Amino acid sequence: MNNIINRRVLIKSLLLLFSSSFSLADSNNYKRFTIIFGSCSNQNNKMDHWQTIINYEPDLLILLGDNVYGDFNNENANQLKQAYKKLSENSNFKHIKSNIPIIPIWDDHDYGINDGGKNWKYKNIAKKLFLDFFSVDNDDVRFKREGIYHSKDFELFNKKIKIVSLDTRYFKDDFTFNKDRSLNKKYIIDYDKNKTILGKEQWQWLSNELNKKYNLFILLSSFQVLSTSHGWEKWNNFYYERNKLLKLLNQNSLSIILSGDRHFAGIYNYKNIYEITASSFNQKTFNIIENDNLRVGELIGKNNFGIIKLDESNIEIKIVASEGTTKEVFNTIKLKY
Repeated sequence: MNNIINRRVLIKSLLLLFSSSFSLADSNNYKRFTIIFGSCSNQNNKMDHWQTIINYEPDLLILLGDNVYGDFNNENANQLKQAYKKLSENSNFKHIKSNIPIIPIWDDHDYGINDGGKNWKYKNIAKKLFLDFFSVDNDDVRFKREGIYHSKDFELFNKKIKIVSLDTRYFKDDFTFNKDRSLNKKYIIDYDKNKTILGKEQWQWLSNELNKKYNLFILLSSFQVLSTSHGWEKWNNFYYERNKLLKLLNQNSLSIILSGDRHFAGIYNYKNIYEITASSFNQKTFNIIENDNLRVGELIGKNNFGIIKLDESNIEIKIVASEGTTKEVFNTIKLKY
């Protein structure tokens, strides 16, 4: 009974923490802390994944974008409003939103336009709908500046942990189209040092965020950072932006990147940086053969999400099936911190 009461108290503390600047109380009472993360949830498809998530009893849920599919083309934004409405009516998601802290970022389809960037004229309409849907407090910094980037600091097991949520849409320059589509690559690498994903202010903010020492640094990016082999949206489309980010992350003893977007899952490693791409929750995945020197293990083409389990010295990361009654595990890595 005491364990049940303690868990309820801790959940209430977490809900306050991730909706405001409140400090996590009694966090060291945890024996293990569970984070679930994933992307690409189409509200018009079966949404069995929300029940599957509940079954794992996570302490925190991270949504990595395309949380709904609501592309729109006028200021009424009816498609996006209806997408959020349909998700809000799902009973399992209602339970999650009321009982599990959520850290969300967006990608293009909840930003409102496919592969969208800084030139999207309705981006502030999409931002308001995003912040309202996730019940972000009106005093939150995201209401006071452009974009939706933000961070959370907390302690678990006497270790300092930072989660940084990037906005890869609001400030992004357009990627460079590949004119030779016979290569099955939509975009080519651009070596223009003036092209940006984060924009000047977000870069300065990120540099400041990384200027402190943490036992674990978790970075959220809607699209992939480490992968270089494919021709779709990725950080390496702006060569110098990716290099700049990797240089910053390598200052930490351990950095974990969580990303989505790709409609398949995989684990990647570069020096002290690990990236786990989890996609998609329920939006039909693609059968892709992709060779990438930084990938560890196989590509996962079934619907999926990721799980991080933390204790006082270990990190276990799994990619698991997001549907079905069996808890199918596709890939696992174990780290120390």
